[in-house]
Amino acid sequence: MTKTKKIPFILLTIIIISFIILIYGIKNHIEERINNYLSGYQLVKGIVAYIDISANTILSEDMLATRKIPKKFLPSDYVKIGSDYTKLIGKRLIHSVVAKDIIRWCDVEDSKEHLSHNIPINNRCIIIENIKGISSVIFKPEDYVDILLTWKNHHNRQESNVTFLQNRQESTVTLLQNILILAVGNQLSSFNKKNMSNNNSLSVLVSPYQAKLLTFAKNQGTLSAILRNPKDNIIIQDNDYVTYKDIDSNDKTIEVIKAKKVN
Repeated sequence: MTKTKKIPFILLTIIIISFIILIYGIKNHIEERINNYLSGYQLVKGIVAYIDISANTILSEDMLATRKIPKKFLPSDYVKIGSDYTKLIGKRLIHSVVAKDIIRWCDVEDSKEHLSHNIPINNRCIIIENIKGISSVIFKPEDYVDILLTWKNHHNRQESNVTFLQNRQESTVTLLQNILILAVGNQLSSFNKKNMSNNNSLSVLVSPYQAKLLTFAKNQGTLSAILRNPKDNIIIQDNDYVTYKDIDSNDKTIEVIKAKKVN
């Protein structure tokens, strides 16, 4: 075969190969479009209203049902079967829905955005401003802390087995132990990184008496928080106060604490 005859053959071969590649690409594209179209009509179970439900209603199981809905018509925030359904029970409905309407997360109130919903009956939440030792990196909602008070005593007196000094000598006492943090600044969840301003304040869960104690104490001196292990729920009988005398004393007993893993 001469050189001039080889050129048309090579061009023909290139054209045929290019045509095969083009046909293969078109085929794959069409199959992908068809699969995407068909997947949109794949039936997925979602939670719907079983009856008409008005706004501000607390959701219960008898108000809800499951329904198979084409995936294409499901909103991105629809409530899924399983753990999502369990979390939905007890939530307050923000918007009214009619029977067979798809329940969406935007239709219900998020209790984590409302601190009052996390306060057990007969307990209170108090916000402690300008507390020492607070860092949103270390302190998180659902942590437990002890709260210390540093103040200058006015009188020599004894209350609740704690002896206070005279001459306005500054001292530090353990005020409360094993107190639950509900919020750090505006952060109401350990996973929520938004609204991180004012991180030197703690919202803590207390009894009504402890709320009064903290209210009085924060006007008398400086409050500090120290983090504790959440598995350590032992209340230590710590009625001692610490003063300059304890720091300057040459006869101090140094307590050595060996760190150990807590399971």
